[in-house]
Amino acid sequence: MMESRLAYLGRWIVFLFAIKYPVRFLFVRVGPKEVREKPDIAAFHIVHIVPILALCYFALAGRADWIWEQPLTLDGRMYAADPSGATERICLIQIALQIFVLATALATREPTLLKPELLVHHLVTGAVMVQCLRPLSDGGGLFATSRIGIFFGLTELSTVPLTIVDAFKSFKDLRARRQGLDFGAKVTFMLLFLIIRVGIVTPHSVYFQKDIFEVLATGKAHSRATLVFFAGANCFLVGLQLYWAYLILGRAYKTLVQGDKSD
Repeated sequence: MMESRLAYLGRWIVFLFAIKYPVRFLFVRVGPKEVREKPDIAAFHIVHIVPILALCYFALAGRADWIWEQPLTLDGRMYAADPSGATERICLIQIALQIFVLATALATREPTLLKPELLVHHLVTGAVMVQCLRPLSDGGGLFATSRIGIFFGLTELSTVPLTIVDAFKSFKDLRARRQGLDFGAKVTFMLLFLIIRVGIVTPHSVYFQKDIFEVLATGKAHSRATLVFFAGANCFLVGLQLYWAYLILGRAYKTLVQGDKSD
């Protein structure tokens, strides 16, 4: 199993870096002037959307029923097996994605990719995915199986329009010529972020914390250190998302109510 996981992960990493360079070459040859000046960033945003769409697919095509109804038993929620393999693929694709994003940020020194909170987010997400994939002593499924698709797959639906927003941040002259697309992407991102990352993920996180406490209290934990790490990582990621929600709503109020069109 470990060998097949490593092979799957390796294929995704090679794929992401391999297709980046043909896309970069295409932008250098036929892209707009602004894009030709930063072809690495333009290629990154195009390639970045591929694993994002894959994560959305596996979250919805796998066990989408877990979004609305969690397993009734504690073991079912925390240590269940997923015969479809969708949750395992989500973990592996997320690891490949975080490696790709971090490597691009460090290589290009692009300010929009080098924000400290984003770098920490990528590191924490990758670490969480690795812990989810650790073999369990009782031979069960992944750790937190029923919530992997929600926390790390479904949430990426909001990243699709965010990719467009982030691309325009890197190419402001291009954004000035595509203000309608930029505004539409921002509104779509805001709605999806608030509905999914706040409205769905936050309640699931509260119940996830309760399950972690119950597993620790009953002595069923496969690794106490892992559960403590997950509790802290979940609090960090949810707190970060709530902070971003605060910024998003503040920006929306200034733009829609006060008419402030500044960046």
